[in-house]
Amino acid sequence: MTPDLRAWCASWPGSAPAEVFYSRTSLSSVHGVRLADGREVYVKAREDDGRAHSCLTAQAVLAERGFPCPRPITPIVRVGGLAVHAEAAIPGGEMLLGSTPSAARRYAEVFARLMAALAEVHVGPPLPNPRWSRWDHTDQGPWPSIGFLDARDQSERLLATRLPVVLGHLDFEAQNLRWHDGEVLAVHDWDSLGCQPEAAIAGAAGAAFANASPPGLVPVGSKGRSGCGWPVPGDFSEPCVTYGSGMSQPIPFADLNFKLAVVQELMYNQDLLPKFDLREYAAEQGFTYDDGSFEAVPEALAYFEALEVPAELAEKITEIEMDGGNEIYLEIAPNWDGEDNLFDIADYADVRHFPNLKSMTLFYSGNEETLEALRAKGIEADWL
Repeated sequence: MTPDLRAWCASWPGSAPAEVFYSRTSLSSVHGVRLADGREVYVKAREDDGRAHSCLTAQAVLAERGFPCPRPITPIVRVGGLAVHAEAAIPGGEMLLGSTPSAARRYAEVFARLMAALAEVHVGPPLPNPRWSRWDHTDQGPWPSIGFLDARDQSERLLATRLPVVLGHLDFEAQNLRWHDGEVLAVHDWDSLGCQPEAAIAGAAGAAFANASPPGLVPVGSKGRSGCGWPVPGDFSEPCVTYGSGMSQPIPFADLNFKLAVVQELMYNQDLLPKFDLREYAAEQGFTYDDGSFEAVPEALAYFEALEVPAELAEKITEIEMDGGNEIYLEIAPNWDGEDNLFDIADYADVRHFPNLKSMTLFYSGNEETLEALRAKGIEADWL
């Protein structure tokens, strides 16, 4: 399970090992190596089952985007039957131990952040899944053959599910995270990415997040805890962040004016968002504006640019009606007369976020191709 570290490090990180300061072998081998050039790296080797490239690519993307995880410094290198790579060490930090409600909330927050980040990563599925989570395998018996797991009492396979699969971390345990001053410093073990239904991934993490050594499950009967280990609303008197609420994402609008038309419907027509009042906002923020101007008030426009519209509200949008008298336009540009293209939509790609949108009344632009494209999507579209 271990390559020739001296030869491998000299060829790939490009520096011979001066000291091996950590070694551990289980289903894979991990070696902490201080190189002759002063760098500290971890060399990881595991059975080459075809998963490693996708796992390492996802890890590299997240590291580049600022997620707290080690940065790979080599590609996957195949050595005999092993897939080997090296990643930069992230020194320091400590495990966050325990399965208290407070610890559960902190792990759930990180897990929600991790899953949201992975949702934006596009790699080939890292299949087959890690053996301990391969519920949908085709081997004999309830689990793939793996000695120390075979000796345990494992549950039935989850083959009855027909849920969509997502990319997720399938070994989200205390021993694979490090914390510093109350913040997560690093999430490790990216070899353990896989594709399973989100409910299965979150449930597995919720049951095992407190694992250190020896591993064990979070007590199901713990006071103030849901069966899966994560906090759920109503479990505690204090506010808690659940995994589900942590995963709530804002709609990623491509066009600000499309967003404004949607916010008009949600904020002023359906009362699903707190109403924005320019006078009150100006008083709170301490700025003044020219209420006789035809231009947008910059502070008001910035407010709506920054406003996050929860994705779960997308299904509430069945129609969009753009009109010069809409409240949102007059809160942004109090004296706007509707005679220019200040609020015209330029990009209609955002219709993809609204599966129930059936009708749109738009400011006139004269582009009939726009109407035809919307109608082709099943939307009754016309000019105001």
